[in-house]
Amino acid sequence: MSVLKQKFVSSSFWVIVGRGSSNLSTFVIFVLLARFLGPLEFGLVAFASLFIDVTRSLALAGTPQALVQRKEWDDRVASTAFWSNMIFAFVFVLLMIFLVAPLVSMLREPRIGPILSVLSVTFLVDAARATHEAKLQREFRYRLIAGQTVVGTVVGGIVGVTMAFMHFGAWALVASRITASVVQTFIMWATVKWMPRFTFSLDGERSLLAFGLHNSGAALLGQLNARAPEFIIGTFIGPAGVGFYRVGTRAIGMLQDVVITPMQATALSAFSRLGTRDSIGRAYLRLTKACAVVSFPVYFGAAAIAPDFITLCFGAKWTDSGMVMAMLGLAGGAATLAYFSQPTLNALGRSDLAMATSLVTLVSNFAVALVSVHFGVVWVAFFVTFRSYLSTPFGLYLVRTTTGISGRQFIEGLTAPFISATLMLVTTVGMKYALLQDLHPLLRMMVMIAGGTVVYVTSMLLIGRARLREVRTELRPILLRFGINV
Repeated sequence: MSVLKQKFVSSSFWVIVGRGSSNLSTFVIFVLLARFLGPLEFGLVAFASLFIDVTRSLALAGTPQALVQRKEWDDRVASTAFWSNMIFAFVFVLLMIFLVAPLVSMLREPRIGPILSVLSVTFLVDAARATHEAKLQREFRYRLIAGQTVVGTVVGGIVGVTMAFMHFGAWALVASRITASVVQTFIMWATVKWMPRFTFSLDGERSLLAFGLHNSGAALLGQLNARAPEFIIGTFIGPAGVGFYRVGTRAIGMLQDVVITPMQATALSAFSRLGTRDSIGRAYLRLTKACAVVSFPVYFGAAAIAPDFITLCFGAKWTDSGMVMAMLGLAGGAATLAYFSQPTLNALGRSDLAMATSLVTLVSNFAVALVSVHFGVVWVAFFVTFRSYLSTPFGLYLVRTTTGISGRQFIEGLTAPFISATLMLVTTVGMKYALLQDLHPLLRMMVMIAGGTVVYVTSMLLIGRARLREVRTELRPILLRFGINV
């Protein structure tokens, strides 16, 4: 196994550990907050957060990714990136406080404006650690990133739950988010032995922006894609609708952070070091096939148990969120393919194509959300899932033309896990309505998980044994380093 491959898998492992620990603690905190707060409080903060999350990539101008993609680390260029990030972040804080917040308060909901103004402080806090984090990513030191993420999440969660218990309402969520961001930045500065110089290189800034603007545009469109349904729901239904949708997406987002995002986060670092078109294409294909073996059953299984899961964790008042989670879980198959196309195109220097992919997805996402919003949040989730499968071929076409991977190679690598996961989904849902209706939701969910696992593993052993061997071969050398023998 090559040194680069070891670094990639090892880094992905630590991102999984970090995100898994962070998501577990975040989810526990999220459940507690949902017990104290209602859909309106969640919706107010979620709708305000849309404007922060969507524009964050513009505030950073893609410079962290540009630093990761560069062949060599240059302190002068890195310092330039730091100061430009802080300047852009300050500008966006002013825009949010004096322009966006007043407009949102006037046109939609007066209570959102103050929340948005306070949340905008995170632009500066996050920008202060962006360059440091890029340095760790270049060096594949994802263990440190994982640690600061977990600590920040836990501390922020404790603050949020305490304030919710003291009846601070939506402001408990605001305080939780700001606290987590501040703690992560403090730890990053204390850990990374790098300080920005008081210097600014125009040539360095031009080189960063040449790559970063395309990447930032793609990231902006990616955020718009992900948050378009919430924006449409908030505009036409109101903050409470956003609250229902956000709770439904939370568990799916946690699965994505554990299953897909770790490898996506490290893919650009690894792909950029491979250099050649063919090697990047082969790496993309192997990564996608390995991920599909896990992601398909996890997402489809989440869709099957979603209504019971939401009721057990959050309470009966969040019933609509269970159906939202079920609909979005079915989109996991498309997500497995789409999420690795962006790092591949960026590693090949085709960030323009990455942005084109995001633009096509954005237009279709807004279209389906506008068409379906009048039928309710569950139908929005259904149409978003339907759209994800329709638009996936376009992204795959761009990857195929830039890397030379054939369509047959895609199909061969994904057929077995997709069929097995689909069979698992049909079997578990059939069990629920034919045999398990009278059981307690917790017991019913446990039986469905056990039955689904048996069906998927059996099916893979029958039709996907070769895929299982490939995944085992890929991961075994790295897992052995952590005492895991497979």
